[in-house]
Amino acid sequence: MSMRWLAVAALTLAIVEEPAPMLSTADGSRADPFQGACYLRFADTIECIGETTESECRERCDYLLCDVYDWLERRPCWNWGYGG
Repeated sequence: MSMRWLAVAALTLAIVEEPAPMLSTADGSRADPFQGACYLRFADTIECIGETTESECRERCDYLLCDVYDWLERRPCWNWGYGG
């Protein structure tokens, strides 16, 4: 009985601990599934870079030494006005 319980517990743990699936590229590496708007904040300015993945946004923030980044999934950069 205890061996059966141990096998069920191990299987359950293996299923729960499996990382979430991500899309694969042609060369077998993993890629982020969505692109979106990347807002980089520096002191008193905000810069937006469109069509980036979250990992690209994070890397760009690290490279450019921004204070904070915000990534909005599946959204274009906002033009900061209503045209009127």
